[in-house]
Order: sequence, then structure tokens, then C-alpha cells
Amino acid sequence: EGKLTALQDEIARNRMVIESPTPARMRREAIMRTGYNTVVLPVMVAVNGVNLWNTWEELHRKLSGRTSVNFLSATLDFAAVAAESANVVAQHIHGAPTPAQLQALRRIGPFRAMLNSKLPVNVRIYAAAGVLGVAAAVVTAGISLYDMSAAMTRGDEDAAAGYGLVATGAMVAVAATWLSFAPAGTTLIGLGATGIGLIAFAIIAIGALVVWLCTDTPLEQWLKHSPWGIDEDDRMGGEGTESWRYKANTVPVLNWVIPDNEFTAWKKYPELAYQRLMDIINRPVVQFREREETDETIVLEVITQGFNLSQGDLDLELHYKTYLGEQYRLDYTVDNGGATV
Repeated sequence: EGKLTALQDEIARNRMVIESPTPARMRREAIMRTGYNTVVLPVMVAVNGVNLWNTWEELHRKLSGRTSVNFLSATLDFAAVAAESANVVAQHIHGAPTPAQLQALRRIGPFRAMLNSKLPVNVRIYAAAGVLGVAAAVVTAGISLYDMSAAMTRGDEDAAAGYGLVATGAMVAVAATWLSFAPAGTTLIGLGATGIGLIAFAIIAIGALVVWLCTDTPLEQWLKHSPWGIDEDDRMGGEGTESWRYKANTVPVLNWVIPDNEFTAWKKYPELAYQRLMDIINRPVVQFREREETDETIVLEVITQGFNLSQGDLDLELHYKTYLGEQYRLDYTVDNGGATV
């Protein structure tokens, strides 16, 4: 009787390992996995590839802390989806990791497993996809939370909500990765790793769409913080230099977490609000286009909205760099008689 009780206890402790999914759940998981592999994953590869290229060009144009972080995040995102694609191919060729292999993977850890040459290639790729996925999700969540704080600082609640959704989706993606390493039969809200992964993708996509559609333009930002702003907390910087956000931004550690708010000084120096409006309205627009007759001539167009050239000159200093790294500088003086170099 004692041995039987001990065996029952052992089975209870390891029931998640020995239980098998029901046929209905297996069919549901198969359908979701097919949709993920054939639709969602290719879309993620394409989107992250474009994002990686855009962040590289942004970094090439201007090297800064933010452009470097954006490029790092885009690199991790693309590496994660590339590893997941390789994982799909490896499982198609070699099969999915067995329960015994997953148990060994959990015992030694995914990071050590992907570097262990003694393990089968499909297990190592499986582990690498999980490690890169978690790393990319954590970095994405951190950047999104910082952007959410910045959006809240400037009074853009809609964009802040979008960034919050992206951060939430990234954390849900971490949960999906955890489920992929968990014992057989482990679920979250009745869904396995594939189902939770699809939910994470949907949340991130919705959040990104909200950010794209609802981020305030410079003029909308100015109206919110102008003397005619609807919300008193935003109007002319709210409490201004007496606000907790302004004081927190002066602390060396907190100023990395709480972005600076240019509007807090408007209450004390209202002329800054007027100058900001003039910057928005009168800002010159510089456009480059290729002359149709030849591909060796570039036309520089300067649209000086709200600027009367008959009353003065406009000096332009143009810096540009070729793809080969050659740097050039040109000085222009624009007046009512045209442009001179």
C-alpha cells in the first residue's frame, strides 16, 4: 500500500508529462500551427526585414543612442523570426523534439542547449528560436514602455495606449515561448504555445496600428499644450517646473526613465510657446528629386512657407554622404533673385 501511494504521488507530480492532449485539442493546435507557419510567420519575416533595413538607414544617417537601440531591437526581431523559420524547416525535416529531448532541454537550459553540439540539430534550433524570441520580446517591451512614458509626457494618450499594447504583446510572446518549453499538456487559458503566440502577434499588430494612426502631429501637440488646451494638466505645461515629472527629470537616474518634456517651461516662459508655433508654421521644407533628363543631377527644392524672401535671405548649409562614405558640404544663399552656391 505504501508503494502504491508513493507511485500515485509520483504520477500526480509528473501528470503534465505523461498526460496526452485530447484529439480535439490536437486538431485545434494543428490548424493554428498551419496558419502560423504559412501566414503569420512569412508576414513577420517581411515586416521585420523592412524594419531592419529602415533602422539601418536611420542609424547610417544619424548615429545616436536611440538609433542604435532601434537597430539592436530590429536585429533581434529579425534574428528571432529567422530562427523560428529555421525551426519550422528543421521540424519538417527532422521532426519535432521528443518529450525526452524537451525534458533534457529544460534541465540544462535553452541557452546552453543551443550551444551543445551533442544535441540533435532540430533541438538546438528549437532552443535558439526560444532564446532569440525572448531576447527580442524583452527589448521590444522595454523600448515600448519608454515610448509610452514619452507619449504620456507630451499628453498623447492614444499613442501611449498603443505602445502599452505593443509591450503587453511582447510579454505575451514570452509566455508563448515558456509554453513551448513546458511539459506536454501545459496550457494557458486553454491554449498552447501556438495559440498564445497568435494572440501575442495580434496584440502587437493592433498596438502598432494604434501608434501609427493616433500619434499626434507637431501642431496637434502644440494645441494640446497651448493656452487653449482642453486638459488643464497639459495646458501651458500644467504645473510647469513645479510638476513631479519636471522634478523627477532632474534626477540623474530617473531622467533615463522619464523623458524630457519641452512644455513644462511654457508656463514660466510663455514666449517659448509662440516660438514653437512659429517653428511649426514657418519651418522650411527641403525636398530632393532626380532630374528626369539625367540621373546625375539632383534638384534641391526649398519650400519656405510663411517666409518672405523679399524681406531677407535664407542661408542653407547642406551636408550629405554617399553610400561609399564620401561626405560633401554645400552652402546656399536663397533670396528673391534665386539661389547661389
